[in-house]
Amino acid sequence: MSKARPRKSLSLRLQPYADSPLAEVIDYLNTFEKEDLNRKIGDILVMCLLPYARLHANELEADLRITCLEACDAMDKHASTMRQALRVPQLQFQPGFVSTPAIDASRSPVPTQDNAAPDPVDDQAQTLRPVIQDKDSIEAVDQLFG
Repeated sequence: MSKARPRKSLSLRLQPYADSPLAEVIDYLNTFEKEDLNRKIGDILVMCLLPYARLHANELEADLRITCLEACDAMDKHASTMRQALRVPQLQFQPGFVSTPAIDASRSPVPTQDNAAPDPVDDQAQTLRPVIQDKDSIEAVDQLFG
């Protein structure tokens, strides 16, 4: 007789304001059957957060690299499927056009004791904040995901 694998549990309650982007997403998610919803949310969480979870668990660098590449591949495939469904063309590389990222002069490229390496999750949250209008929801997500 085989032993049943132990399960982990996450209970989450989101209550965004009705006119927020998160409320739109929740309305969409509420159209799914519970089993499909759990699978979809699980897939999204693994795709977006597994590399950070493994980094937090001090996985080996080689394993983190593979996990990160697999997650990026999954996100690229998701973005491609979304563009296809919404009939949005993929941006094409234009020869001779070079884009340079904006550099924040207050951040040193090399971490020091006074300037520790930035948290990638925090950087993502900073990027998303202008899109999300609901401050309470932002704080709840920050508390949930670090």
